[in-house]
Amino acid sequence: MMPTTLQPDATCSASLTNSTYGVQNYGTGCTGSELGNLFYNGLGGVAGRSIATTRNANYDLFANIQSSVYWSGTEYAPFPPYAWYFGTVVGGQYVDDKDFNGYAWAVRSGDVAAVPEPGVIGLFGIGALAWAGAKARRRG
Repeated sequence: MMPTTLQPDATCSASLTNSTYGVQNYGTGCTGSELGNLFYNGLGGVAGRSIATTRNANYDLFANIQSSVYWSGTEYAPFPPYAWYFGTVVGGQYVDDKDFNGYAWAVRSGDVAAVPEPGVIGLFGIGALAWAGAKARRRG
């Protein structure tokens, strides 16, 4: 599942009012959207600065974060061929044509189940072998 972009998002630095769709917010500082919240609050990003140079220790919990464009799963309501994206180059939320090349950050909080550690799997395997051995002794 792709992250969503909150609209309207009063935390953004700029807005545009459309008579049909209401307020659309864009620019930097957008912490109401999932990628904006991750950039500013989760990773310690700063408006106007690339995530590659300005961040906190949480950045190291992820592999291969790009200083680039990440698409959201939210279409731009006034023009459906466009969608919202978040740029980790300057910490900004904007819209562009869906054909524009960008990255996807598909993992969201709660979407991933806990992965057992290899030690737990090994203990389970040893227990299964012991059970099978005990069962074979009873038959034999």
